[in-house]
Amino acid sequence: MKTSFKIYTVLCAAVACTISLTSCGSDSGSNATDNTTISSSNSNKASNNESRQKITYDTLALSIDKEAKVLNVSNDGAEEEYCVAEGDNFKWKTIKKKTNSGKIKYEFTGDTLILYEWLQESKAYQQHGAMLVGGKGGNIYGTWTIIPCTYDSEEEETYCDEDEEEGLIQSSFTISEDKFARKLAGIYLNKSLNYPTSNFRRLFNHYLSKGPGGDLPTANELFHESVYDDENSTFDGITIKELSASGETFISGGKTIIVNVLNFEDNFQNWKASVTISVDGKTCQNDYESYYDMTESLCDAKYSENYSLGTKTDKDGNEFKYVSQFRKNNHKEFLECLEPLTDPIIESIGKDKSY
Repeated sequence: MKTSFKIYTVLCAAVACTISLTSCGSDSGSNATDNTTISSSNSNKASNNESRQKITYDTLALSIDKEAKVLNVSNDGAEEEYCVAEGDNFKWKTIKKKTNSGKIKYEFTGDTLILYEWLQESKAYQQHGAMLVGGKGGNIYGTWTIIPCTYDSEEEETYCDEDEEEGLIQSSFTISEDKFARKLAGIYLNKSLNYPTSNFRRLFNHYLSKGPGGDLPTANELFHESVYDDENSTFDGITIKELSASGETFISGGKTIIVNVLNFEDNFQNWKASVTISVDGKTCQNDYESYYDMTESLCDAKYSENYSLGTKTDKDGNEFKYVSQFRKNNHKEFLECLEPLTDPIIESIGKDKSY
């Protein structure tokens, strides 16, 4: 059964993600990880036609209070890989994680298992429980698979979500007397580019008019939809000649401008895009990439200008700095290339025009 990210936010909490026992999102604090690439249908020429499947395995120490119907879990002994800052150098290292523990209440409805995480801040179990099937009702031991539904313990209602726009999560848990083992398979779907409704298109036209938000956008704005526009939106001072999912050709200030998205990869926590803007035959290109899923190949001091750093504490209480994000963007060079081409256009259509 496939589960959308909206439901997974609740499910992740139900298996102790919020208390750092297991990893969610960009963390990889598991015993093993398998990354594969699978095909997906996508007719957009600028979009990557592949999706990424990430399978993660981890095991928590477990004790069960059957009378209270509570699972007591701990990540004691868990390890995680990081790109660690050591002075001016960066090294790929395995770090023993800080020990955390938590508890999960369980109950059965027929053959369905429902899990509720204990929320430390509110000192109560969560209201919405994750629903799992595959085992036998009344017997906590066995392998259970999450379904895309949650149970509201206060309203006594079940809510299901089949939304698969962002990606798919398939989680299963094997519960024994002393172990809580998880297998998490995430299929992260590349979103398709739709340039006509992208925030990049709107901001670029604002840049030409020097209206509100009149700064040259970077290619990462391709990943955001404009809340103001649809595919039929037009802009003052712009005569559209051709408009497609991957770019447009228009005339502004007597100049022919061609916008072409060469590459577009929106893959959960990894983004990559390249866009060119041509004015009367001269072309400028902006390349943007951002990764929260760090890899050993990106862990090198030569990339230090592209790093954002975070701080964590290991099992022994030692604080260390690690790379939390890799980001690369040639926006400065893009602007220097494009300004001489667009300044005459901006002057001709009027600096005070807005829409």
